[in-house]
Order: sequence, then structure tokens, then C-alpha cells
Amino acid sequence: MVGGPRDSSVTGNHRHLANDETITFFLESEINEAFARQSLPYSVEVINAGIPDYNSSLHLIYYNETIYEYDPDILLFLDGNNEFYGGRSFNPLKDYRNTGVSVIESFNGRYPYFALYVGARYLGRYSKFFQTLQFALLKRWQSEEVPPHVPMYDLPESFDHFNEDYDHRARRTFLRTYTQLKAAADFASTTMLLFLQPQMLFEEPSLLSPEDERTWHYVSEDWKGPAAKVDRTELMRRVRSKIPEYMRELGIEYYDVASIGSARTADRTLYIDYCHMTPDGARVLAERMFPPVFARVSEVVQSRQGAR
Repeated sequence: MVGGPRDSSVTGNHRHLANDETITFFLESEINEAFARQSLPYSVEVINAGIPDYNSSLHLIYYNETIYEYDPDILLFLDGNNEFYGGRSFNPLKDYRNTGVSVIESFNGRYPYFALYVGARYLGRYSKFFQTLQFALLKRWQSEEVPPHVPMYDLPESFDHFNEDYDHRARRTFLRTYTQLKAAADFASTTMLLFLQPQMLFEEPSLLSPEDERTWHYVSEDWKGPAAKVDRTELMRRVRSKIPEYMRELGIEYYDVASIGSARTADRTLYIDYCHMTPDGARVLAERMFPPVFARVSEVVQSRQGAR
């Protein structure tokens, strides 16, 4: 939200995850292993179609542009951080820095920092120096691109009338597009599941590894913001409590996996920063997502058997 939690000097200089370290990889493996244990001759492919910094409006565009052509049996959304936790309405396309308009303007400008960042990111797989350099160049490039104010994350003036005010915000932002996404999935006879993604501030520090606990304290301080009139963590908790009701009204199957730390995982570092997962975190999250996803996959298999 405010850039600080991605600072490698605080959270560590983490490389990008390999394909076999992602949530989708672990989820696919668990599903296929479950079929194998049951001696069932089935396998699934879980495609990672996620794009960094997308919100639900961009999901809708991406679905209609590309994803529907894959004819997916199930659509999985792991969402939340990019649009839920703000205090006022905004236009999800015009007021969001990573829309097509903003990106095209960036490329047309041909800022040298972007070209250097791409080169450093490629070389980063071979050198710690270039791993560090890529983040420095990314930050410098973004400083040229980021608008002076991003209203998506604005805090409310107070919690007075919070329910009414946030209901208005939700209707003008993500509820509009999740309604359309659900309609698109229904039109294609595709099952849609929405998961509220992990968020460091929802974790209980005593259940985290020492490294995660350090990150938790840093994020807690960094996300307070300058002269904040309300506590951001409290705002996020209130929003989290409202999402289930919203999704019930839309008929969207919804699961909260926003906190994944436990005594069982306290010796494993799960987070890179405020919401991004390490390979261990990706594995734990896939384990949490597995039960409802496998239930829906099994239904698809049974329906195809019945159609024979």
C-alpha cells in the first residue's frame, strides 16, 4: 500500500518464486495426489493466471480478453489487498495506477529506468547484486510513474457511519465487478470460488516465526500512515467482517484464508512482506485452499462421469 513493506533492506532481498514454489503448483500437486490415493485415473491442471496489482475490474477485463478461451472448469480468485482496505470510493480503472492507460503511457514514455529494471531482473537469477539492483531500479522507475495520490487506500475520517459508508464504497467498486464476474462464470457454466488472501496484519504474532514476527512489527508501524485519523488495522478488520455477507448476497462461494499462521507452522517463514508468500507460505496457503477446491473438482469429475 505505501511501498515500505517491499523494502528489501527490511524484509529481505527475496528472489522471485520459481514455478514449483507457487500456490498453484502446490494446489495442483495436492489435488492430483488425492486422486492417486483414491486410485482414480484423473489429473487436473491449475493455471496461474494471476497478474500483480490487479483488482477485480482488471480481472473482469482479463477474463473477457483471455481467460474464457481456456474454458476453465473452475475459476479461483485470491483477492483482497488491492482494493478492499480503503475508506472511500474511487474509480477502479481511472484512479488505479496499473490500468492499461497508465501502463501504456509508461511504455510510450520509454523511461530508461524500466529498461534497466528489466535487464537487472533477468540477471537477478544469477547474481545477488542484480537481485538488489532490480528493486532499486523498480523503485526509481515507479517514482516516475506513480500518481501523487492513490485514492484506493485512503483512510476514512472516522468510524462514524462506517457500515453505511463502506457499503456505498463496496457497491461502487468491487461489488460491481464481482457481480459481473459471477455472471460471466454462470454464463460459461464455470464454478467460481473467491478466497480472501493472506494479510500479515491479520496474523497473531505469537504464532509466527521470528522473521515473520519482525516483518509483522514493521508492517504494523509502516501501515499507520502519516497522521492517520483511524487505525488502518481496525479498518481492515471491519472490512474483513463484512465480506462474507457481501459474497452471500452475490451467491459467490467465499473462503477466508487471510491468516495462515499457526502453532504448526511457527518454525516456518511464511511471508515475504505484508501479503506475498514465501515458498513455505505458498504451500501452507495451498493446504488451506485445498478442501473446498478439491470438493468442486470432484463435482466436475462426477458430472462428467454422469454425462458418459
